Amino acid sequence: MSNDFKGSEMVKMFYEVVELTVSPQGVYPQVGVARINGETQLWALALQPEQVIQHVRAVMAAENVEELVFGLDRYTKPGQGTEFADVVTFLWWDGQEWTPGVIDYQHEPRIVRPI
Repeated sequence: MSNDFKGSEMVKMFYEVVELTVSPQGVYPQVGVARINGETQLWALALQPEQVIQHVRAVMAAENVEELVFGLDRYTKPGQGTEFADVVTFLWWDGQEWTPGVIDYQHEPRIVRPI
């Protein structure tokens, strides 16, 4: 992962889970990793993108979230600056601010790269 993520183990764990879950259908369920009240949680969210965002907002409002990263499996159009048509866009909460990121991937042959 790039230096933009300050060596976050949470982002590294998220990337590794995404890498493991790439399938011919994409990355589904949607993936999330959070540290809440000192405990690490791994989320597999079988939800639509807007429902994933609602879930994250509810957790952020109700819990003591120390760090969180979640992603949405997306596709791109030609000319959008990605190597492959499939990407996972993600947001990382470091406890103070949100940082966006993108993971570019294809299933066969399996290639997974942060942008």
